[in-house]
Amino acid sequence: MKTMNVNEKPSKTEKSEKFTKRGIIIRSIATMIYLLILGALFFYFLNLTTNIIVIISILSFLFLVFLGVILRKGKFNLISRLFPTADKKMSLFNDTKKENSITPPEHISYEFKYKRPLIRKCPDCGFIIPSFSKKCPKCGKKV
Repeated sequence: MKTMNVNEKPSKTEKSEKFTKRGIIIRSIATMIYLLILGALFFYFLNLTTNIIVIISILSFLFLVFLGVILRKGKFNLISRLFPTADKKMSLFNDTKKENSITPPEHISYEFKYKRPLIRKCPDCGFIIPSFSKKCPKCGKKV
């Protein structure tokens, strides 16, 4: 490093090098302390005659939580990605929303005729018969 005058400001690279060295030292010390605490917890749980699988699962969960905090370094916020603010949602919704007006037809004609009737009456007994049947189910006469 070069010597600085009183009026000179340190460059960004010098600052970042200083902070990265300090950050590495702090992280390594914190990791060592954390591992010592996990080791102490392991022996404490062994003295309580807890099952070894339960001990390892609890300690591995605690270790992975701490490791995730170290590796993430606050680069992104997961909750803000999952649940964006309502203003952003509404602006996106308003931009993509299209208003389609439905125009009803001017005149609908209800006058139509089938080629053959769907239901008929038996000429003998007056029973209502669907068009596909050929005999009256009540009297048996051919329709």
